[in-house]
Amino acid sequence: AKHHFTWILKTVFTSLDEVKDADGFLFMEEDYVVAPTVYETVWTGLFLLRKLAEKGDELFGVGMDPTRGGLDKPSLKKGWHPAHFTSGPMVLTPPIYQKFIDNADVYCKFDDYNWDWSLVHMMDEKLIPARVLQPSVAQTVHIGTEGGMHVHGSVDSRSEANPFHGKKMYSYEGRRWKSTAVGYGGWGHPQDQKHCLELCGVDPKSWFWGKFK
Repeated sequence: AKHHFTWILKTVFTSLDEVKDADGFLFMEEDYVVAPTVYETVWTGLFLLRKLAEKGDELFGVGMDPTRGGLDKPSLKKGWHPAHFTSGPMVLTPPIYQKFIDNADVYCKFDDYNWDWSLVHMMDEKLIPARVLQPSVAQTVHIGTEGGMHVHGSVDSRSEANPFHGKKMYSYEGRRWKSTAVGYGGWGHPQDQKHCLELCGVDPKSWFWGKFK
């Protein structure tokens, strides 16, 4: 999962001339459905991110699901709310990608095969912003939870991925999730870390690869 996420980040931000001037990209896995207003939500979210950045408040990106896949049921005013990132579909911008690349060694050598918890670890280290701006209405629904490893009951995408046209911003932080100090494992092999660094354009020999020879 971490290899795939790292590869797609590099591909869309650096390898495709057709979208090299894009303001941002929506990242989500294949087992999600989206609301009919998802494009409007992405556009509005990017606009609001720029406004916040102009005021010196830089966020990680645009979150798409305030319920965290149905785990939370926050009571939110209809509009936009900042919240701490944990996982799920999100929109990332080139400046945030650059911060990610600038600190790729921390991401790549963190012993956790999960890309999301690796990002949360970077947030704990204050290397990238920890909050996203998210709509009050979920714009993505994880249908992969039905019959999968997470048991949430029945998923009705038609009722959960509803239209959203909010423009106002409100305050809401929610719970702050922190990564473990050493990660959940599965990413301790030097070849995994080396390949990750190479994907990020970092020479592995520059900081650790030599000790494994």
